[in-house]
Amino acid sequence: MIARTRTVLVAALAAAAGLTTACSGGSSTAARDVTATAQPRPSAAASLTPASQLVALARAGNARRYSAVYVVHGKAAAGVPVSLTVFRAPPAYRVDITSRGATAQLIGTPAGAVACRLSKAARACFAVGGPGQPGRPLFDAGVQRVFTSYLAVLATRPDLYTVAARGVTPPRGALPGGRCFAVAARTGATTQVASGMYCFASTGVVVKISYPSGEMLLSRLAGAPNPVAFRPVISPSPLPH
Repeated sequence: MIARTRTVLVAALAAAAGLTTACSGGSSTAARDVTATAQPRPSAAASLTPASQLVALARAGNARRYSAVYVVHGKAAAGVPVSLTVFRAPPAYRVDITSRGATAQLIGTPAGAVACRLSKAARACFAVGGPGQPGRPLFDAGVQRVFTSYLAVLATRPDLYTVAARGVTPPRGALPGGRCFAVAARTGATTQVASGMYCFASTGVVVKISYPSGEMLLSRLAGAPNPVAFRPVISPSPLPH
Protein backbone atom coordinates (compact mmCIF):
# COMPACT_ATOMS: atom_id res chain seq x y z
CA MET A 1 0.00 0.00 0.00
CA ILE A 2 2.83 2.41 0.84
CA ALA A 3 4.54 1.71 -2.48
CA ARG A 4 1.33 2.30 -4.43
CA THR A 5 0.61 5.56 -2.60
CA ARG A 6 4.16 6.73 -3.21
CA THR A 7 3.83 5.99 -6.94
CA VAL A 8 0.58 7.96 -7.14
CA LEU A 9 2.16 10.85 -5.24
CA VAL A 10 5.10 11.01 -7.64
CA ALA A 11 2.72 10.99 -10.61
CA ALA A 12 0.76 13.87 -9.09
CA LEU A 13 3.92 15.88 -8.54
CA ALA A 14 4.83 15.35 -12.19
CA ALA A 15 1.49 16.87 -13.24
CA ALA A 16 2.96 20.38 -13.09
CA ALA A 17 2.42 20.74 -16.84
CA GLY A 18 5.95 19.99 -17.93
CA LEU A 19 7.50 22.67 -15.75
CA THR A 20 9.21 20.02 -13.61
CA THR A 21 11.62 19.24 -16.43
CA ALA A 22 12.46 22.89 -17.01
CA CYS A 23 12.94 23.63 -13.34
CA SER A 24 15.24 20.68 -12.70
CA GLY A 25 17.79 21.53 -15.38
CA GLY A 26 19.61 24.51 -16.80
CA SER A 27 20.18 23.52 -20.41
CA SER A 28 17.01 24.69 -22.13
CA THR A 29 17.12 27.71 -24.42
CA ALA A 30 16.12 31.04 -22.87
CA ALA A 31 12.51 31.92 -23.63
CA ARG A 32 11.85 34.63 -26.16
CA ASP A 33 9.94 37.77 -25.29
CA VAL A 34 6.32 36.69 -24.85
CA THR A 35 5.32 39.46 -22.45
CA ALA A 36 2.83 42.19 -23.17
CA THR A 37 4.03 45.08 -25.30
CA ALA A 38 3.55 47.65 -22.54
CA GLN A 39 6.73 49.58 -21.81
CA PRO A 40 8.27 49.87 -18.32
CA ARG A 41 7.62 53.09 -16.50
CA PRO A 42 10.69 55.28 -16.08
CA SER A 43 12.34 54.62 -12.75
CA ALA A 44 15.71 54.56 -11.04
CA ALA A 45 15.91 50.87 -11.94
CA ALA A 46 15.87 51.74 -15.62
CA SER A 47 19.41 53.13 -15.33
CA LEU A 48 20.73 49.83 -13.97
CA THR A 49 21.86 46.93 -16.12
CA PRO A 50 19.33 44.10 -16.55
CA ALA A 51 21.50 41.87 -14.36
CA SER A 52 21.58 44.48 -11.58
CA GLN A 53 17.82 44.93 -11.79
CA LEU A 54 17.32 41.17 -11.55
CA VAL A 55 19.61 40.93 -8.53
CA ALA A 56 17.65 43.63 -6.68
CA LEU A 57 14.29 41.97 -7.45
CA ALA A 58 15.55 38.49 -6.53
CA ARG A 59 16.89 39.82 -3.23
CA ALA A 60 13.50 41.34 -2.45
CA GLY A 61 11.76 38.10 -3.41
CA ASN A 62 14.16 36.01 -1.38
CA ALA A 63 13.08 37.80 1.81
CA ARG A 64 9.39 38.14 0.88
CA ARG A 65 6.63 36.35 2.79
CA TYR A 66 3.49 35.75 0.78
CA SER A 67 0.87 33.29 -0.44
CA ALA A 68 0.13 33.04 -4.15
CA VAL A 69 -1.75 30.98 -6.70
CA TYR A 70 -0.49 30.43 -10.23
CA VAL A 71 -2.22 29.05 -13.31
CA VAL A 72 0.03 26.56 -15.08
CA HIS A 73 0.06 25.92 -18.82
CA GLY A 74 2.32 23.39 -20.48
CA LYS A 75 2.74 20.90 -23.27
CA ALA A 76 2.28 17.95 -20.91
CA ALA A 77 -1.02 19.23 -19.52
CA ALA A 78 -3.10 18.30 -22.61
CA GLY A 79 -5.78 20.80 -21.66
CA VAL A 80 -6.02 19.61 -18.05
CA PRO A 81 -6.23 22.55 -15.61
CA VAL A 82 -3.25 22.70 -13.26
CA SER A 83 -2.83 25.22 -10.46
CA LEU A 84 0.16 25.91 -8.26
CA THR A 85 -0.26 27.35 -4.77
CA VAL A 86 2.83 28.70 -3.03
CA PHE A 87 3.35 29.64 0.62
CA ARG A 88 6.59 31.44 1.47
CA ALA A 89 7.84 32.30 4.95
CA PRO A 90 11.61 31.79 4.70
CA PRO A 91 13.09 29.39 5.54
CA ALA A 92 9.76 27.54 5.32
CA TYR A 93 7.91 26.94 2.07
CA ARG A 94 5.02 24.89 0.76
CA VAL A 95 4.03 24.14 -2.82
CA ASP A 96 0.69 22.56 -3.78
CA ILE A 97 0.15 21.20 -7.31
CA THR A 98 -3.55 20.59 -7.96
CA SER A 99 -4.91 18.72 -10.97
CA ARG A 100 -7.80 16.31 -11.64
CA GLY A 101 -9.19 16.74 -8.13
CA ALA A 102 -5.97 15.74 -6.34
CA THR A 103 -3.23 17.82 -4.74
CA ALA A 104 0.43 16.91 -4.48
CA GLN A 105 2.02 18.88 -1.67
CA LEU A 106 5.65 19.48 -0.74
CA ILE A 107 6.47 21.18 2.57
CA GLY A 108 9.96 22.27 3.57
CA THR A 109 10.87 23.57 7.04
CA PRO A 110 13.99 23.51 9.24
CA ALA A 111 12.56 20.27 10.69
CA GLY A 112 12.68 18.52 7.31
CA ALA A 113 10.69 17.88 4.13
CA VAL A 114 7.27 16.25 3.86
CA ALA A 115 5.42 15.18 0.71
CA CYS A 116 1.65 14.59 0.75
CA ARG A 117 -1.08 13.55 -1.65
CA LEU A 118 -4.55 14.83 -0.83
CA SER A 119 -7.84 13.90 -2.49
CA LYS A 120 -11.43 13.20 -1.51
CA ALA A 121 -10.67 9.49 -1.46
CA ALA A 122 -7.51 9.45 0.64
CA ARG A 123 -4.74 11.42 2.31
CA ALA A 124 -1.14 10.30 2.69
CA CYS A 125 2.04 12.06 3.84
CA PHE A 126 5.65 10.88 3.92
CA ALA A 127 8.77 12.25 5.58
CA VAL A 128 11.11 12.62 2.60
CA GLY A 129 13.98 14.60 4.13
CA GLY A 130 15.46 15.11 7.59
CA PRO A 131 16.44 18.39 9.28
CA GLY A 132 18.53 20.48 6.95
CA GLN A 133 18.08 17.99 4.11
CA PRO A 134 16.24 18.48 0.82
CA GLY A 135 13.52 16.06 -0.17
CA ARG A 136 14.52 12.84 -1.90
CA PRO A 137 14.90 13.26 -5.67
CA LEU A 138 11.95 10.91 -6.24
CA PHE A 139 9.67 13.49 -4.62
CA ASP A 140 11.34 16.58 -6.07
CA ALA A 141 8.83 18.27 -8.40
CA GLY A 142 11.39 20.94 -9.20
CA VAL A 143 8.83 23.75 -9.15
CA GLN A 144 9.56 24.70 -5.54
CA ARG A 145 13.09 25.69 -6.56
CA VAL A 146 11.72 28.74 -8.38
CA PHE A 147 10.63 30.14 -5.02
CA THR A 148 13.63 28.97 -2.98
CA SER A 149 17.06 28.16 -4.42
CA TYR A 150 16.53 30.02 -7.72
CA LEU A 151 15.90 33.28 -5.88
CA ALA A 152 18.98 32.80 -3.73
CA VAL A 153 21.21 32.12 -6.74
CA LEU A 154 19.85 34.97 -8.86
CA ALA A 155 20.34 37.34 -5.93
CA THR A 156 23.97 36.40 -5.38
CA ARG A 157 25.51 34.91 -8.57
CA PRO A 158 24.38 36.91 -11.61
CA ASP A 159 27.84 36.30 -13.09
CA LEU A 160 26.76 32.72 -13.89
CA TYR A 161 24.08 33.91 -16.34
CA THR A 162 23.45 36.15 -19.27
CA VAL A 163 20.52 38.42 -18.47
CA ALA A 164 18.51 40.42 -21.00
CA ALA A 165 15.53 42.71 -20.39
CA ARG A 166 12.27 41.43 -21.89
CA GLY A 167 9.82 44.24 -21.21
CA VAL A 168 7.04 44.05 -18.65
CA THR A 169 3.78 42.34 -17.88
CA PRO A 170 0.99 44.87 -17.12
CA PRO A 171 -0.97 44.94 -13.83
CA ARG A 172 -4.17 42.91 -13.89
CA GLY A 173 -6.75 44.26 -11.47
CA ALA A 174 -5.27 43.97 -7.98
CA LEU A 175 -2.36 41.88 -9.26
CA PRO A 176 0.96 43.67 -9.81
CA GLY A 177 2.75 43.94 -13.11
CA GLY A 178 6.26 42.61 -13.47
CA ARG A 179 9.62 43.37 -15.03
CA CYS A 180 10.82 40.46 -17.18
CA PHE A 181 14.25 39.02 -17.93
CA ALA A 182 15.54 36.27 -20.19
CA VAL A 183 18.04 34.25 -18.16
CA ALA A 184 20.46 31.73 -19.66
CA ALA A 185 23.41 29.90 -18.12
CA ARG A 186 26.82 30.95 -19.40
CA THR A 187 28.78 28.33 -21.32
CA GLY A 188 30.58 25.98 -18.99
CA ALA A 189 28.93 27.34 -15.83
CA THR A 190 27.57 24.91 -13.27
CA THR A 191 24.21 26.43 -12.42
CA GLN A 192 20.99 25.76 -10.53
CA VAL A 193 18.62 28.09 -12.38
CA ALA A 194 16.90 26.77 -15.50
CA SER A 195 17.12 29.01 -18.55
CA GLY A 196 13.88 30.83 -19.25
CA MET A 197 12.01 34.09 -18.76
CA TYR A 198 11.41 35.34 -15.22
CA CYS A 199 9.09 38.25 -14.33
CA PHE A 200 9.08 39.90 -10.91
CA ALA A 201 6.90 42.56 -9.30
CA SER A 202 8.75 45.47 -7.67
CA THR A 203 8.26 43.69 -4.33
CA GLY A 204 10.10 40.59 -5.58
CA VAL A 205 6.98 38.47 -6.01
CA VAL A 206 7.17 36.13 -9.00
CA VAL A 207 4.39 37.13 -11.43
CA LYS A 208 5.25 35.02 -14.46
CA ILE A 209 7.73 32.41 -15.62
CA SER A 210 8.05 30.96 -19.13
CA TYR A 211 10.00 27.96 -20.37
CA PRO A 212 9.83 26.21 -23.73
CA SER A 213 7.80 23.49 -21.98
CA GLY A 214 5.22 25.81 -20.42
CA GLU A 215 4.57 28.81 -18.20
CA MET A 216 2.92 29.85 -14.97
CA LEU A 217 1.09 33.11 -14.39
CA LEU A 218 0.11 34.72 -11.10
CA SER A 219 -3.66 34.61 -10.52
CA ARG A 220 -4.00 35.42 -6.82
CA LEU A 221 -1.79 37.09 -4.22
CA ALA A 222 -2.10 37.41 -0.45
CA GLY A 223 0.08 38.31 2.50
CA ALA A 224 2.25 36.21 4.77
CA PRO A 225 0.87 32.71 5.37
CA ASN A 226 -0.29 31.45 8.74
CA PRO A 227 2.30 29.11 10.34
CA VAL A 228 -0.29 26.33 10.27
CA ALA A 229 0.17 26.23 6.48
CA PHE A 230 3.48 24.45 7.02
CA ARG A 231 2.08 21.64 9.15
CA PRO A 232 1.11 18.41 7.35
CA VAL A 233 -2.60 17.61 7.52
CA ILE A 234 -1.70 14.18 8.96
CA SER A 235 1.40 12.83 10.63
CA PRO A 236 3.90 11.78 7.94
CA SER A 237 4.91 8.15 7.66
CA PRO A 238 8.57 7.19 7.21
CA LEU A 239 9.54 5.96 3.77
CA PRO A 240 10.59 2.31 3.55
CA HIS A 241 14.29 1.78 2.86
